[in-house]
Amino acid sequence: MSSKLFYSLTLVFTAIAFVYVCVIGIENIFRYNDFKTRLAIATTSLEKEKLKAKTLNETTVESRSPLFWEELARTQLGFTKPDEVVYKFFVKNGSAQETKPDPILQVFNTAATHNSGKKESE
Repeated sequence: MSSKLFYSLTLVFTAIAFVYVCVIGIENIFRYNDFKTRLAIATTSLEKEKLKAKTLNETTVESRSPLFWEELARTQLGFTKPDEVVYKFFVKNGSAQETKPDPILQVFNTAATHNSGKKESE
């Protein structure tokens, strides 16, 4: 009789332990999936922030050059040097489109035209 009682108590205890482990295991699977999703979101966010930091570092390095500031003033503010000529083209529907020529070529072309005019006047 004690043997039957021992086996039945062992069976009940084993069943309770099995159910407990299954419930905890399922709960941990859900937690794992939640953490895995959070990790994927955080990794994506980190990559975006690294890309932003790289872009900002490149812009910072470029901003140390005077040519950067000159190009920025030309494109964003529309500045030109006193001896430069700005060309505007009109399309058939009547709207004006301003072209953005290469500023270095434009400076050389303007300087060449300006220098040739000085030679003729001398």
